[in-house]
Amino acid sequence: MNQKKMKFSPGDLVVTMFALELSFDEFKIPEGTIGLIVSFMDEHIHNISGYEYNVLVKGREVAFFERELAPYRLKK
Repeated sequence: MNQKKMKFSPGDLVVTMFALELSFDEFKIPEGTIGLIVSFMDEHIHNISGYEYNVLVKGREVAFFERELAPYRLKK
């Protein structure tokens, strides 16, 4: 994973591009929810799942693909 230039860094605010529901406990993340990049995905897990980021969303860490996230832009 280190070969690829990552779009986001830990500490970046991001917005979810799609609605997401974690079916194992009915945790819902609406499209446009703001999250905080906590860390890059562990390389071993990335190689298995393809997930790239751990994102803190609504008080929980959730794994995301880069294509599911956009930079947070402050509205003026």
